Amino acid sequence: MLPDFAPPEWKGETIVIIASGPSLSAAEVARVKTARDAGQCRVCVINTTYRLAPWADFLYACDDNWWSDNAPEFAGERWTQSPRAAQYGARRCPGKPGYVISDNPAYIYFGGNSGFQAINLAYLMGAARIVLLGFDMSATGGRLHWHPDHGGSCHNPPISQLNRWREVVDNSAAPLVDRGVKIVNCTSETALVEWPRATLDEVFCDETDNPKM
Repeated sequence: MLPDFAPPEWKGETIVIIASGPSLSAAEVARVKTARDAGQCRVCVINTTYRLAPWADFLYACDDNWWSDNAPEFAGERWTQSPRAAQYGARRCPGKPGYVISDNPAYIYFGGNSGFQAINLAYLMGAARIVLLGFDMSATGGRLHWHPDHGGSCHNPPISQLNRWREVVDNSAAPLVDRGVKIVNCTSETALVEWPRATLDEVFCDETDNPKM
């Protein structure tokens, strides 16, 4: 097992990962909460998006400086790859350099960003389906986030770096499917091309109406 890796038993569950792309809306987050309250999913929030969904099951942030700048008030599980973030109550899943999905419960791969790391963590948690939201992987209207850009010691990535992040997340699609994980991207404005698209209503409709989603 991973050091500190003792999450709730989520084998076979749907895990929604909510990142901070500029297209993310409060209405979309509210729809996810409805699904979670109905027992249809677990929810992971990335970085500052915990402010839109303080009810989420877990928060993931990889950056040391993000933790030192935010020290969030968050009731759910806190996860990171950062050894220094333990002082903020975060549990650690060690990371290694690399851009592929790790099957090894001793570590995840960095992939350059928190979103990719959260995908790998959700897989190791036993997710049967991973749903992405807020994964724009582009700068909509020149913006990087739904919230104001990071300040303090947490640096914002150059827009050019988003292309690399998009490639890494896209390249995770086929390996996850090969491992039996259903994947879907519900982001309204996204540069990802390898993740199948759907709306949140399509994903969380009555399964008798949409048994293959």
